[in-house]
Order: sequence, then C-alpha cells, then structure tokens
Amino acid sequence: SIGHELNLRSLRELCLAITNASENRIFYSGKKAPALTPATNLLTRISEILAPLGNRPLVHQMLIWPIVCAHFVQVASCPDESRVGVTALSDVISNLLLSESQGLCFNQMLIAPFQAIICSDTCSPETREQIVAALADFVKTKSERIGSGWKTLFGTLRALRTSEVDGDSVHWTVLDVIATYLRIDNSVLSWSLPDCLLSAADSKPVEDQLSEAALRLVNPTYTVILNLFKTPHIPNPNLLHNFRAELRAVCLDEVETDNDPSPLQGTLPWEGLLPSEVASLELLLSFVEHLAGTLVTAPLYIQPSLLVSVQQLINTIKGLKTACFCLSTLLLPHVQKWMRRIPKNEEKADAVGICTQMVADIFALEQSKAFWSFSSLPVPIKG
Repeated sequence: SIGHELNLRSLRELCLAITNASENRIFYSGKKAPALTPATNLLTRISEILAPLGNRPLVHQMLIWPIVCAHFVQVASCPDESRVGVTALSDVISNLLLSESQGLCFNQMLIAPFQAIICSDTCSPETREQIVAALADFVKTKSERIGSGWKTLFGTLRALRTSEVDGDSVHWTVLDVIATYLRIDNSVLSWSLPDCLLSAADSKPVEDQLSEAALRLVNPTYTVILNLFKTPHIPNPNLLHNFRAELRAVCLDEVETDNDPSPLQGTLPWEGLLPSEVASLELLLSFVEHLAGTLVTAPLYIQPSLLVSVQQLINTIKGLKTACFCLSTLLLPHVQKWMRRIPKNEEKADAVGICTQMVADIFALEQSKAFWSFSSLPVPIKG
C-alpha cells in the first residue's frame, strides 16, 4: 500500500533509497555480512512497492519506472540474485501492463528491460529461459493490454532467435509464443504483425525439427493476414508509409526516346483498395519478402523445403496481379541470389523447376479464370 499512499516526491525518494540499498548489498557489501538485509528481500520489496503503481497517473509511472528498471537489468547479470530479480521484474511488468491509448508507448518501455537483459553478454541460459517463459505468459494472459509493448516483446524474441543459445528449448518456446500470438483474434495484429514477422524469419541455424516447426507457421500467418484484409480496422500508418515508399522504389524513371512510348496497360493490384486493405496487402508483401530473403541465408538442408513453402503460398494468393507481383518483384530476385550460392547443380535444377512451375501455374490459373480477388477465402497450404 506504500506505493499507493505516498505522494510522488516521497515515492521517488523511497525508490531511489531502496534501489541504492539493493545495489550496495549486491555489488559492494561482503557476502558474509549477516546483519544486512538479504538482497533477495530487497528485490522483492521493490516489487511490492511498485505493485499498486498502475493505479497512479501515467506520468507518475513514467517517472518511477526508469529508476528501478535499470537496477533490475544490472541484477540480471548476477548469478545469485538473477532468478529473484527477473521474477520481481516480471511481477512488476505484469501489474503495470494496462491498456494504453492510441499513440502512447509506455508499455514499450516496460518490456524494454527484458530486451536489454537478453542482449547482454552476461545473460545466462537460465535467465533466457525465465524471460521467455514470462513473455509467453504475457502473450497468453495479457495480449489485449500489451499494446506498444509488442515491438520490444518481439525484439526480445528476435534477439533470442539470432543469439548463440545453448540447447533448443528456448527456440521451441519462442515458436510456441509466436503460434499463440497468431491465434489472437483482435485488431492488434495489424499493428504488431510486422515485428512478429521479423522475429519469426530471423534465426541462427537450428536442428531440422525446429526448422520444420518454423515452416509450419507460414500457413497460420497467411491466414491472419487474409482475415485482416477481410475485416475493416484502423490501418497501421507505418504500413501505409512503407507501402508508398516501396511503390516509389519500383516506379521506373522516365526514358527519353525519339518516339513517344506507348502507355503501360493495366492497373496495379492495390488500386481502389481501402486503407485497411492496403495495410494488409503490405503485410502480405512483407511476409513474402521475408520468406524469400530467408531463402538466401537459411541452412542448406531447409532451403528446398522453404522454397516449396513459398511456392505453395504464392499459389494460394487470390489475385493474379498480386501473385505475379510477389513472384516477379519479391521472390525471383532472391532466388537468383540464392542460386549463385548453391554448390550443387542438382539443387539448382530443383530451384529452376520450382520457379518454372510457379509461372506455369499462374498462367494455367489465368486461362481457367480460377483467380479471385485477394479477399476470397484461402486455400490451405499442405505441409
């Protein structure tokens, strides 16, 4: 109740005093001093003081939080106190995660200490597992409250996926967190899915089963994007900005000729779409581009399966122009880079065959008039 009853100035002084006492006890005092308060008790006390902070004005939280979170990040590097410190930090964040108004980013500050701990060279495997378990609990129980915290949450998972982690249990937990996130049924996905795509696509080489499990996330991700396209929602302005930037990047410069060139025929796939549909289309293009980019850097044993998954994804895109754009602009340039690195001619032949088959499938579907609009229901991807 102290954190609720004290005025802001007194609460700030109390937090400064107790964090200084904890820092002195952990880093500077002798370990055999029985008269001093145990460091674990001080960390727990900090958590108890901050527990009711969520009932205070946001400006109070923004002033107090930097004081204590920096101390928790320091404690996470200590072998004896790291477990208690991360537990106390998780409890505080869980209490302070509240639904925030549009444009605020305090929840992003709340989860940022986890990312700082993971990126530290002194982070132990046990601490990594503890942090991933805490993030998994947030996704399962507080998905509607995370808000701007999705960015740092997926940034933390991405740091885990790309770091040299001993053992595969952490990678399995990260994939489970992503799978749980994809099952969320609300409009928060439009704002946080770009960060999810980055954490799912980037990883260090892992065992075959982990790679196959990651590939199984392709179909659920595409289904989420398609549902967002069909459901009116407030579009993410960042997606709209990225889409316009990409459109300017693919526009050709004017060429001076003696004769006037004939105008281009046809329209682009996104003309006439609503802003929410354009944002969803940008998610689709980013998804295909991430998969194609992963093809270049993925281990050799997973590259053929990844290319097949991309082929199946493009074949299920409902819309001839959208599918052709994904194939010609996003996939084929990455396939060309990948083939330059393939040492075996057999794999090159397989890649050429798969790409040729994709082109043939597109022409066949065009002739049969089987292409619908991108807003139609998806065809399940096998595998």
